[in-house]
Amino acid sequence: MRKLQFALFTLGFALVAIPASATISYSSCSSGCGSTSGSYATLPSESGASGLTFSSEITFSSGGLSGSPALYTDSTTGTVFNAFSNSTAESLWVTGTALVNSDGGSHGSIQLVLPANTYAIAMSVGTNSSSQPWFALVSSPSNLNGGAEQYQLVVPSSSSPQFFGIVSSTPIASLFVWDASGSGASNIQSFEIGQEAPTPESATSLMIGSGLIGLYAWRRRGLSAIRRPLALFRSRASRA
Repeated sequence: MRKLQFALFTLGFALVAIPASATISYSSCSSGCGSTSGSYATLPSESGASGLTFSSEITFSSGGLSGSPALYTDSTTGTVFNAFSNSTAESLWVTGTALVNSDGGSHGSIQLVLPANTYAIAMSVGTNSSSQPWFALVSSPSNLNGGAEQYQLVVPSSSSPQFFGIVSSTPIASLFVWDASGSGASNIQSFEIGQEAPTPESATSLMIGSGLIGLYAWRRRGLSAIRRPLALFRSRASRA
């Protein structure tokens, strides 16, 4: 009975384990966020970050660039960076250790395509003058004017990069950074991500739960097939 209860519990868990809409439990930036005092050092202890494994602070090198238009792939985390001008793909450059969109105008954006189970993302953002870059959790540059969660960062000068960080209750698949003011091109000087250990998807959990129930039923039938002849043998033996 206990095994059957466990199997039914597993199946029920699979049916309800459907991700809810993203809820940002922590955000930090100079303007437009819940906190203005975040940093790489404090992010792992912020709300919602417990249990996540954080990468180290990562900068950029020209060896990560590939393709035409050039994108950037970080070999440590698997994060992929793309550049756009409006919805047109552009090339990324590495200047020093910073990642820059080759389109220096107000329509330029950088997309971060994040690896599975990423629940936190942080970065240091700079500019070539002063800028007010925006951040949006959307999957396409065509959605930049109407994204769900949007944050604004105030970067006062090229010598004063600013910290941006968020922690989500559900995995973050894509994040865009783009210049909202048109006064200067933003660049990403460094970044880190926080990941959770992989968990079975709903379909996988459903399959496991169904398999446990099937195994239990098969075992019950198998035991019954053995018990019936044995009981009959014992009955005949007692009458003899």
